[in-house]
Amino acid sequence: KMPFTAEPLALPEKADLSGPVPFLPSPNAEIDEINRTIADVRRQSMTDLTSKQLPTPAWTIQLDDAPASTKVEERVAQLQARGYFAYAREDGQKIPHVFVGPEIKKQRAEQLLAQLRKELKMNGKVEQYLP
Repeated sequence: KMPFTAEPLALPEKADLSGPVPFLPSPNAEIDEINRTIADVRRQSMTDLTSKQLPTPAWTIQLDDAPASTKVEERVAQLQARGYFAYAREDGQKIPHVFVGPEIKKQRAEQLLAQLRKELKMNGKVEQYLP
């Protein structure tokens, strides 16, 4: 057993904190390092997501081209208002396309296309979904 002493602990003399402390990094340096680490993790996560293949192919419906981007936005809004998961994406030539989906089963995507043709008189094609 250690003997109990009633003597107070000796505290260090008061430090002068008016200027930068040479042995500690500045808070901004720590924040910058944390931000760099977060950016690296996010960049790696995005690389991992885009480089991985989906375990099973997914399917989406590309609707016929709309002539102007405002038409694309209107079409997406119309489909979303009816409960469809619709989105727009440009191809390599900067032409906007409207998509509905994705669906796991190709058969379900084909049924959805038939439903869009019947309900909304919209034509399109089923193609493999690429995130």
